Amino acid sequence: MKQYRRKLNEAMKAQGRTAADLKVMWGLNVIVDETLEGAKAKQDALRSMVTVEGALALMSGHFNYDLSQLPADKPIGSLETDGIQGMVDVVTQDFGRDVTLIEAARRYGSGVGIMTVLGTPDTVVDELEELYDIGEGDGFMLLTQSLPSSIDDLVDLLVPELQRRGRFRTEYDSRTLRGHFFGNGPA
Repeated sequence: MKQYRRKLNEAMKAQGRTAADLKVMWGLNVIVDETLEGAKAKQDALRSMVTVEGALALMSGHFNYDLSQLPADKPIGSLETDGIQGMVDVVTQDFGRDVTLIEAARRYGSGVGIMTVLGTPDTVVDELEELYDIGEGDGFMLLTQSLPSSIDDLVDLLVPELQRRGRFRTEYDSRTLRGHFFGNGPA
């Protein structure tokens, strides 16, 4: 995250802009429940709905590589493609180079290669705080896995803990999305 942000800052500077001119929102899957066991059960349920064929098609499109050419039960190793190499790197970094293509597909299909934070409201917010503090970003885009239950979990479980810690607003001072991100006041 830091490396990516620093590259963006350098590109902004080369164009005569400041880092503050660009807000960076990191994408995360959040699976939260009142218990760790409940969060793991939600993750297992999501993964059980992923078809390997669908996930492989999605990965093949993102990677610009026909993954059907690879053996499904062998580790994917250090695959290099002409597609979104960062997505490949996320898979091998997060899942390990020894992950088989089938297991990578199941995980990727339930999270599109985005880091997943799983746990109780307390443990999820602990991890979000750490990522926010070290990642040099401006916030997170939290992905949903199933509707409406994922939204309910974020609103009912995660947001109250973030607010309790002073990490999420309790009021809005703008009526526009831009105002919310950049703090431009009411518009």
